[in-house]
Amino acid sequence: MYRRVSHLFFPAPTLWITTLALTLVMVVWAYLADFKIELGTDYTVFYVLAAGIVLGLIYHKRSPFIATFGFSLSLFMAMSMVLRPLSYLAVYAKFPLFDEKLAWFDRLIGFDWLSHVAWVNSSPIVNFVLDYSYQSITLQFVF
Repeated sequence: MYRRVSHLFFPAPTLWITTLALTLVMVVWAYLADFKIELGTDYTVFYVLAAGIVLGLIYHKRSPFIATFGFSLSLFMAMSMVLRPLSYLAVYAKFPLFDEKLAWFDRLIGFDWLSHVAWVNSSPIVNFVLDYSYQSITLQFVF
């Protein structure tokens, strides 16, 4: 069912190379914009990234499924470390907003987001479920 991981660290080489390229873009852009990126004190993302790589390395010949899971987990963590600061840099750059185009599309498909928000806020259960679903995105990925 699963084929052997043919490249060490690279079951998806294009994604790893893209992550590296985005990291370089982020570093250069942050430097040029005099934008400070701080790592903080929570190193969980680094631990999970390292655990995924170790898992992939240990199992890359014995279990392609576990190795692919480990490498995929580490790739997800690496991308999250790059895409979060890039999103802040994009806001910092003050690119033009697409609000009018999005509102036009909402009207086109008949979606009234104000009444949707009012409905969600009026039901504590729906509000809890949607909030919990949003907060659990990392756990959803892992499982």
